[in-house]
Amino acid sequence: MSCPPLKRLETRVLNLQKRINDLEKGQEEIQSLGVVSVPRISESLKPCPFCGSCTERVETGPVMQVPYDVYCLGCGCKGPSCKTAEQAALAWNERS
Repeated sequence: MSCPPLKRLETRVLNLQKRINDLEKGQEEIQSLGVVSVPRISESLKPCPFCGSCTERVETGPVMQVPYDVYCLGCGCKGPSCKTAEQAALAWNERS
């Protein structure tokens, strides 16, 4: 028989493992759709010109095809579609 604090800890660990598995499955689903974030480019993006959010990211469409787009995760606006992630980031940063 295990002591109650240890049992609670075991339950918490199991719940955390389930959440990790769920997150990994979600990431696999996103990758299977071909939507990919480009972190090194995302770090160089200026804030959103509409809401001022700094939570933008560069993504490519299904199966790693063009176009590349920059999306604001704050208000949902999208920058111009471009053939490369670098061009999409530049177009986003040059918007007024």
